Amino acid sequence: MLYLMKNIWKQWKRFAALLIKLQNGLFLGLVFIFGIGPAALLAKITRRKHLDLTWVPEPSPDTYWQPTDPTPPGMDQAQRPH
Repeated sequence: MLYLMKNIWKQWKRFAALLIKLQNGLFLGLVFIFGIGPAALLAKITRRKHLDLTWVPEPSPDTYWQPTDPTPPGMDQAQRPH
């Protein structure tokens, strides 16, 4: 009986894995056909860019490094950080 139950369980896992592969392919295909595809076609037709690719720097800093406190933390700060 135990052998039969193990065999049924293995077959069920194989069937579930196949079902998940089919479901994922179907779902992703539908998302592409009804979501991404029309949005891409609409953007192509209207010649509209959805991302702002222009970059305007702030007052042109030499670096974006934020200064930190150079002193190492003491025991009190190590026990209770911020």
